Formats: sequence, C-alpha cells, structure tokens
Amino acid sequence: MKHNIRYDDETRAEIRRLARCLFTYQEIGDRLGTTAAGIASAIKRYRILTTEETREIKSRRMTGNRISKAQRKLLSERQRRLWSNPEYRARAIAKMTAASTTPEAMRRRRQVAAKRRGFAVPEHLRDDYNFLRRDMWIPAREAARMLGILPAPVSLSAGVRVLEVAA
Repeated sequence: MKHNIRYDDETRAEIRRLARCLFTYQEIGDRLGTTAAGIASAIKRYRILTTEETREIKSRRMTGNRISKAQRKLLSERQRRLWSNPEYRARAIAKMTAASTTPEAMRRRRQVAAKRRGFAVPEHLRDDYNFLRRDMWIPAREAARMLGILPAPVSLSAGVRVLEVAA
C-alpha cells in the first residue's frame, strides 16, 4: 500500500467524485492505494469537500433500511389502523408488560441503572434505596451515602491542621 501519494488536482477531483458517490474513506483509499486516515486527512488539509458537503454525505451514507416515503406512509397507516383496534391494543400492551417484568428484563434495567449512576444497589438495600429516592426525593448519591453504599464525603477540615499561634 502506498502511503505517500500526490494529491494533485486530478486525485482531488477523483476523491471528491468518489465521496459524492457515497464511497467510504476506506473504499476511496483502497482505490487510490492509501489508507482511510490518509483520505480523511487529505479531505481536511486540501478542503476537498466543504463542511456542508461532508455532513450531507455522512447523513446519506448512514446505514439502515432505506424506505421510500410511499412505503413509510403505508406502514404508518397500517400501524395506526392496528393500534386503533381496542383488542389489538390490549393484547400488545399485555405482551409488552409481560416482557418487561421478566427477571432478565429487570436484571438488565438494574445493570443499565448501575452503569448510569456509577454504583450498584445491593439487593438487601434496594427497597430502602427506592424509598429514599421516590418517596423522600433524595438524590441518588446522597441516598447511597445514607445507606452506606458509597463512602461519606471527606470533610475539608478533616485533613487540615490548625496551628496555634502563641501571642
């Protein structure tokens, strides 16, 4: 692989053309015999694409199923029709409720909450923690400190020695 290629006008035009055709930097680099990082660097250094063009290309390049507006409208109408049926609505809500109360789903929610908070609440303290949070409106870290899950904050005066001055 060639790392030091010349970015003359012809090469820059080719990079611009390939980028506008939604080629990734890796694919452009493979075609020109360089790396994706080299292409990204050249695009910035030589201003091959404007910021607006880069944003537009990235948004068009996003992965996922691309559905036409007509197809999306048909799907939307179908879902609206289904959810307006009271029997379907009741069945769907019952299924979602049952799925959300399984032990696996509850364990996953606890993991996500622990990661977000930065600490896990032990099972034997969960009811007390929930009481402090929901009923007493105490912030999460403060409730954790009250229950001994987190250490108490260190006081500023704890580590400061006061020198007595003899008069």
